[in-house]
Amino acid sequence: DPETRRFTRYRYDPAVPQSLSNNTVWSVCEDRRGSLWVATVTGLCRLAIGDTTGLNPKSGNVPQWFTRYYHDPANPASLGGNNIRSLHVDHRGRLWVGTLGSGLDRFDEKTNSFRHYRSNPKNPRSISSDLILSICEDSGGNLWVGTWGAGLNLYNPATDDFTVFRHDPTTPLSLNNDIVCSIVGDRTGVVWIGTGAGGVNWYDRKRTRFPHFRDDQGSPDDIEGNDVWAITEDGSGQLWIGTYGKGVSKFDPGKGRFVHYKHSIANPYSISHNNILSMCATRSGNVWIGTEGGGLNRYDRMRDRFIRYRDPKNPRSPARDD
Repeated sequence: DPETRRFTRYRYDPAVPQSLSNNTVWSVCEDRRGSLWVATVTGLCRLAIGDTTGLNPKSGNVPQWFTRYYHDPANPASLGGNNIRSLHVDHRGRLWVGTLGSGLDRFDEKTNSFRHYRSNPKNPRSISSDLILSICEDSGGNLWVGTWGAGLNLYNPATDDFTVFRHDPTTPLSLNNDIVCSIVGDRTGVVWIGTGAGGVNWYDRKRTRFPHFRDDQGSPDDIEGNDVWAITEDGSGQLWIGTYGKGVSKFDPGKGRFVHYKHSIANPYSISHNNILSMCATRSGNVWIGTEGGGLNRYDRMRDRFIRYRDPKNPRSPARDD
């Protein structure tokens, strides 16, 4: 809550079937109605913000009840798998669900059912893998899907199939790594791709190629870290690139320059940890950064520093540091 600067915690409670289905959460997104969708390792949850049914006066009248969605082997229209890594709501209001091992799902709210997209080695137009790491829609309404080890997919709505981009060692400007951890489409229409070991690629749609920025460990003007788990664009068009192990790099596309932020034990206003798991730029201009082991950070752009949110003794702080 920005006004009270307090966090409301939602946790799994085995005695409450309307609680969150698991405390391990990989992704959260908001739909057109204001409901929050939560991806856990044991199913999909929806928190209806406007639904007063589950209001709890003891917790400040915030919604407490989640609707859970699970895979049901007896129901082919149920969720494809329970281990969920990524979520995205497209410009038509449709929820896309990326699972680890069960492919990509699209939720139909009218029928309360899921449409499944699975990898089929016999069909080159199917999605390239059932291990989905990332989903993003660019400014042109194109849906991009990143996989673990099988490259990048572009969804074709007219034909309901996919175009696949993979690393080709014989082509210098192909996608340079097939582990696609993060994707973002910026305001100019450029799609940026964060990879597991190849740094950041960007899609040159005119030439159908992927120029990239890699950490060559020689120039201060390069990106720092090739294991890119998160990317977001802030209100001024700057790209924030979160790496696993080397902190954050901020990129100015106009100038082609990087600014690097790393944890420093001597500086309490440095980022709290160099293992970055997630990032989000809000409409108000804030950039929020989730770390592994260092809690939550908010970038203070006026003072060019980070505010940390981690206090185990405070029940209104984030529940964990990862």
